[in-house]
Amino acid sequence: MSESAAPYSGGVPSRLDSWRLKRASERVRALREELRVTDEQLAHLVSDADDLEADAAIDETGRGAIALLKAHEHVEAVERHRRHLVESIRAAEADVDRLLDRRAAG
Repeated sequence: MSESAAPYSGGVPSRLDSWRLKRASERVRALREELRVTDEQLAHLVSDADDLEADAAIDETGRGAIALLKAHEHVEAVERHRRHLVESIRAAEADVDRLLDRRAAG
C-alpha cells in the first residue's frame, strides 16, 4: 500500500457496528424479559416460603422445618440468579451505549 492510498473502509465497520448494536439491543430486551419472569417467580417463592414458615411453626414432626429450609435455599438461589441478570443487563446496556457513542462519533 502506498503512502498516499487511504485504508479501505467501505462502510464495513459501520455495518458491523449496526449488527453489534442490534444484537446488544436484543440481548437487553431478552434479559429484561427474563428478569420480569424471575421477579414473578421470586414473588411466588417468597409467598410459598412464608406459608411454609407458618406451617413449620405448628408442625411437630420436623418435616415442616426441612421444607422451610429447602424453600429458603430455593429463594436464595433465585435471588442470586436475579442479581446476575441485573449485572448482565447493566453490561449489555453499557455495550449499547458504547456502540451508540461510536456511531455518533462517526
